[in-house]
Formats: sequence, C-alpha cells, structure tokens
Amino acid sequence: MACFCQIPAATHLPSYASMNFGFSPPKIPIQMQAALAAGMGNSTRLDMAISAWMGSVTLPSLTMSAGPLLQMNLALGMFDLFDLPKLKLQLEMAITSFAKHVWPHLSFLARINLKAVLQLAAIARLQLALDGLKINLAATLGSGAPTSISARAKFALTPPQIKMGQMLLALPIALKFQETLGSFGHMKSHFSAMAKMQLALPKFAISIPLMMKLALALEAIATIKAAFGADAMTPAGLSRIAARLRLYMGLPLPSPLPPLALAAKLPALPTLDSLKIAASSGPSSFRLQLPSIPIMAQINAMMAIKATLPIEIPINACGAGACPLGGT
Repeated sequence: MACFCQIPAATHLPSYASMNFGFSPPKIPIQMQAALAAGMGNSTRLDMAISAWMGSVTLPSLTMSAGPLLQMNLALGMFDLFDLPKLKLQLEMAITSFAKHVWPHLSFLARINLKAVLQLAAIARLQLALDGLKINLAATLGSGAPTSISARAKFALTPPQIKMGQMLLALPIALKFQETLGSFGHMKSHFSAMAKMQLALPKFAISIPLMMKLALALEAIATIKAAFGADAMTPAGLSRIAARLRLYMGLPLPSPLPPLALAAKLPALPTLDSLKIAASSGPSSFRLQLPSIPIMAQINAMMAIKATLPIEIPINACGAGACPLGGT
C-alpha cells in the first residue's frame, strides 16, 4: 500500500524551529547568471542540435496527451495505475496517512510567505549549477574573455518543435501502456474509467493547493541547504549567504552580457539521443488523446510530497492489517 504510515515524523523529520522564514527576499545577482551563461558555451547548445535533427529526419505523426502520459509514467513508482480498485485504495490511503502522520508536523510550512524562500532557492540553483560546472565566479567575470555562447544567441527551437519533443518522449510510454493493457482499445477504455473514479476521502483531507505549496516549500529548503550548507536557513547561515551575495554583486560584469535567458533554457532540454531513440521506437503514426482525469491532481500531489520529504519514504512498508484500509 502506498502510504506514509511508517514515517516516524516526530523523531525523523528535521526540526524547523531554528529556521528563519521571515527574511527579506534577496536580489538575484546578475553576476551569477552571467558567469553561468559564459561558462556553458556552445558545447551545450542542445537546442541547435535538436532543431537541426528535427529538420533533417522524417518524424512520426503524433497526437498525444504528452504531459499526462509523462506524469503517469512517474506515478508508476508509487501507484498501480493499471488496477483501478487497487489504485483507489492506494490513493485514499496515501492521502489519509499523509494527513495523519506528516501534515501535523509540517502544515505550518504551507502557510508561510514563500516569496523570500523561493527567491533564495532560485539563487541556490544558480550556485549549484556554477558548482557543477566548476565555475569560479570571480575568475570567470574577471577574466574579460569573450563567451562563445553569444554566437547565435536566439533559442533555436520553435514552439512546434518543443511540442514534438514532448510527444516523442511520451511515445514509448504510450506504447508501454498499450502493451500492458492488452490493446489500444483496452487502453482507451481503461483511462476513460480512470477519469470517472471517485475517492472516499475523510473530512480532514488537505486541499491539493496546500499539499503542493508544502512540497514547494520542502523542495526550496532542500535546494538552499544543498547549495549553502545544512545551517543555511538559520540566522547565522542567512547572514553568511547575504555576505556572499554582496560579494557577487560587487564583481564586474562582462561586456557585452552573455545571453542570460538562453542559458536558463538549455539545462531543461532532453538529450538528443533520448529523442532519437523515442522517434525510432514506434509506428510512423500514433494518436492518443486522454480524457481529463481528475484524480491525477491527487496523484501528482502525493508524488510531489514523496519526492520532497527530507527522509526516505518506505513505500509498501506496512505489514498485513497494519493500514487502516487493510492494505499490504
């Protein structure tokens, strides 16, 4: 059963009492963005490589609900989407056990003003990206060397190409679902039935927006700690970060500035190999438009909570008869 019953939250969740959530939103140093853009260079111009490939091959004709299919594929790690009675029990149990075992300890995070925390998390992501490329901010901005990424700085992928890329990545998933469910007709009827599912939730069930806000807060805190240390959210840690940001903002900027907006888009692109494999994995034509499936909102919320909790969740950990709904 996909549940949170085995989380000893009171003793294993970190203490947030020493954390300061009331600080002012810090400014994002443009120097960090410029150094990252300068350090990436044209070697990471996946947008150009993907665009050139899409223009040189015959792509399959696809019409699919790419986003929902990609989300469902992720959900398979937590829920059985192919057994609807079991899925109903799993999802009801996940929400019920979350409300009982986790929410009482973390609900305050869904009610704080997240603006400053999210702004600091954006800075932390820049720091982690710089660290990942082993970029010394002061050395990069002080060298005066031109940046190769400035050549042909416009993002190369058009909106139709971006949409095609998403559908290409969803194609192997749709084919896997079709194989699992036996036929294309069975797959369509299965997801039509899934769209009609109703959950029996207790009165204390938490709203989806509050769950997602909690997941957003947890992810932001984890990112800040990863970039700036375990004590980053304490008064001492925040003072140390503020001093570092003042140092960054005092550094000289390259002239001309590298294309900051372009550099921000490139890391999110899939690899060219993954697109090539997906394009060659199925038929030359495929159509699958999923109906609106309301319970995907709850499924996505539970996945977000699982992914952002600062401890490992032992999915299926309850023994026979241990869960209130009798799951195993």
